[in-house]
Amino acid sequence: MSRCHRDWQLLLTTTTTSTLAALTILLLPHMILNLPIDVLHEIGTQLTTSHRKNLRAACRDLNSTLEPLFFSSLVLRLGETDLLTFLSSGESGWSRWARTLRIIGGIEANEIHQDRGAARLGDALRTLKWLRTVIWNAPQSDPQWTRDIISVFLVAPPGLCDIELDAEYSVEVPLGMISGLTRLKVTLPSYAGPKPKPLDLVPRIAKNIIHNRGSLTSLHLVGPPQFVQLWTLLASQCGQNHVQLQELTTNAVTADLLVYLASYSGLRRLNLLYAGGRTQVESDRLADTFFETVLPLHAASLVELQCSGCYESRWSFGTHCVDAISELHKVETLEMSVNFAGVDNAVTSLLHTATRLPALRALVVVGTDAEANRHARCGRPRMNHIAALDPCVNAAVRAFRTDISTTSASASKATLRVGYVWYTLAPLSPSLEQQAQVPAEAHSTNASDVLGYREFLHPDISWQRMRYLSEGD
Repeated sequence: MSRCHRDWQLLLTTTTTSTLAALTILLLPHMILNLPIDVLHEIGTQLTTSHRKNLRAACRDLNSTLEPLFFSSLVLRLGETDLLTFLSSGESGWSRWARTLRIIGGIEANEIHQDRGAARLGDALRTLKWLRTVIWNAPQSDPQWTRDIISVFLVAPPGLCDIELDAEYSVEVPLGMISGLTRLKVTLPSYAGPKPKPLDLVPRIAKNIIHNRGSLTSLHLVGPPQFVQLWTLLASQCGQNHVQLQELTTNAVTADLLVYLASYSGLRRLNLLYAGGRTQVESDRLADTFFETVLPLHAASLVELQCSGCYESRWSFGTHCVDAISELHKVETLEMSVNFAGVDNAVTSLLHTATRLPALRALVVVGTDAEANRHARCGRPRMNHIAALDPCVNAAVRAFRTDISTTSASASKATLRVGYVWYTLAPLSPSLEQQAQVPAEAHSTNASDVLGYREFLHPDISWQRMRYLSEGD
């Protein structure tokens, strides 16, 4: 690697986008055209779309170099007829270079004549032959023919391996059989009404999971209770050549899901959202199975775990799961819930456990809802319960002390979040009273031996805004 190459890589990691754009323009044409192609591509990834456009307009060589990057991603709004017509010609850069397609709905049923609109959409999609990722938002307002055409198209691209679908419950998505999937993400509303109709999408998802059992490694299924049928299917398929996921996210936690997860090892990311059963007894039984049987099988490989309970149960952290959590030596992100009863002891024990997880970088502690609110008709009881619980959690965090050294190889460097409040583990300055009781020569050594969580302001303005709004309530 040349010195010029190394200097530019250092510049890319230490310079803001606006400064980098200005430097890039100033260097033209004396230096930038002599840079290696991979450095030019890296510069392009650091620039905004408008800056890339300006750089491509500078000269023909830069245009040809940055064209693959500029056209690598396409946002397709179904109501943009001009863009669809341009794509249909097959002469756009997206036809050659697009690897990611984001489809955004918003076309009214009477906005475009069906025959003409269907032909235009189909022709435009057929020019995108090299896609690897499709992110599809399918609102109910779009006419059914748009979903039919997109579903047929998804079967065609030979390299398509990553699909995200976000749809409304009543939307019919005739998903076909797609080969080579490595990642499938489907998000539907979790509540489908008191008498939900059968969901045609579930068997279609099931067929794709089984069809791609040799390639599928990541599955995200968040939605209505009908998704539990998929865990029954996977549990029945346990054995040779069955699906062995490395990443799983779901809000449908059942006994069949735990049977499936106990059939192999090697999970890297597991997110069980609002874990629990239909009753507290069922929730406790599922939690015990998870911590005693399932989690130990994946402890050696997990880098991310979220298993917080929805209502008070043994899904929350307690003495029953300390040993299982303590074995997560590779986990980098951990989210656990705590119950109101015994919250001080639970938080203190969780923090002691977390400080001894060497790879941990982010810890989230959330409160569970009261069991008495399980059948509440509105969200106000839950809001009141969490509003009373969060201050108790924060008080326990601020009172936490540990003498584990932050320089120890086995110590955690994790940030901690409780609601919208962020903390970092740091040495605590002794109080005046403590300083008077400790010999002067011992201050330099003992003062840094005691650590606690210090609150800090998150640099992301959206977190600051959410905290301000939550405190205003």
